[in-house]
Amino acid sequence: MTPQAALARTTRLINEEYFGGAADADAIAHGLLLTTVRLVADEKNASTLAGQAALVTAFQLIARMGIGVEVIVPELQLVLAVPPLRALTLRAALVDLGADLIPGLTIRQTAVDAEITFVFGDSADHKANVEPTFAVDVSDFGCRIHTPGAPGSRIESDVAYGGLAAGAAVAALALDRALPNIEAATERTRTSQLRPSPGPPVDIDLRAIFPNLSLASRSISHLDVISGGAVTNGFIYTLLWLPVRCEQLEVADDDDVDWHNLNRCTQFRASDVTSPKVAALERSCTDSLRITGRRERFQRPGAGQASTLPDDVVVGVDRIEARWWVQEAWPRNLYVAATSNHEAVVTTHYANGACAGCAHPQAAPPSDEIPTISFVSFWAGLLQVCALLTKNAHSTSRRLTVFPFALGESSWASISELQPIAGCAIQCQRRGNR
Repeated sequence: MTPQAALARTTRLINEEYFGGAADADAIAHGLLLTTVRLVADEKNASTLAGQAALVTAFQLIARMGIGVEVIVPELQLVLAVPPLRALTLRAALVDLGADLIPGLTIRQTAVDAEITFVFGDSADHKANVEPTFAVDVSDFGCRIHTPGAPGSRIESDVAYGGLAAGAAVAALALDRALPNIEAATERTRTSQLRPSPGPPVDIDLRAIFPNLSLASRSISHLDVISGGAVTNGFIYTLLWLPVRCEQLEVADDDDVDWHNLNRCTQFRASDVTSPKVAALERSCTDSLRITGRRERFQRPGAGQASTLPDDVVVGVDRIEARWWVQEAWPRNLYVAATSNHEAVVTTHYANGACAGCAHPQAAPPSDEIPTISFVSFWAGLLQVCALLTKNAHSTSRRLTVFPFALGESSWASISELQPIAGCAIQCQRRGNR
């Protein structure tokens, strides 16, 4: 397998977003592989759950784009052994994962030649840098990435929310730094359209869109997840970092892991290729998160057929009609995630509110090669988890949107209430049983 084939969906998105589709995809992949990012953390900052969540997430989302990583971190015990990590110490786990992802990916344990450095917290960076260096602060529910040269603050949080957001923000900046290399490799200049900023500075607080996020532990008895793709990977990865116990998380999908899934599916490794997706996800099972796979595709309920879905259902499927079919089973709480090239969206649906047919009223033609990139897909999964864990705070259906390429802007996210519409795809207002 070539790195160009494994990165095909990432290169397609970059081509569409930055080069108007006119660049050579293999050359884009070459530009990504030529880029190296340095991640630096000392023992104090890397010993916290938040610090490790930030480091591991940044590493995952950067490496899955084909961008090389220098891992300048101490060999510490993992605070939490979150799959797909396998080794029990931090640096060894990252190096092991990096060797089982994109072919040709550069992973180093020494500082040699990086083009951008991210220093987590107030860690000391002992290399005399000529490249831009950014300090990454992490708090319970958010993160801050400073302008070059500004000092960071000690990471002391033992909550993962802020670290997960920080990892996604770092990945967006890593891609921004790769763009000059991609221009050189493709011999093309980026289109001149105005673009939002990925930062720095970056200042994210997840409570801006989820004010009721809590530090408390949560317990979920039964959860159905429709699709084993990238969003579900991000959803499961996020749950694994949080104090959440789920006795029965069932994932329905009939597909196998392919090389092109590795660019964004946080739970899959190259060694999972050809395995059923649900089997690979079952390998992420822990004592707290008990995952069962169903190797099947969700089917539309028959007329008069009773629903077998639990109260809480999470949907990450690309096909819009499938979102309608799940809604027609009328689970009590439904969380639908979707992505475009530059947006991660979750719509929430409760009894008597706007349904998934209202929120997603038009079916797009299916595509075999949807453009995707790691940090956009990840944001959709993170949003789903936050929506699920704050469900009791909201009785109205909502649309929650994050703009992963624009995390340096004040409007990096938006919230809107959803209203039932006359043109609902499943005509929910005509149903007498709603």
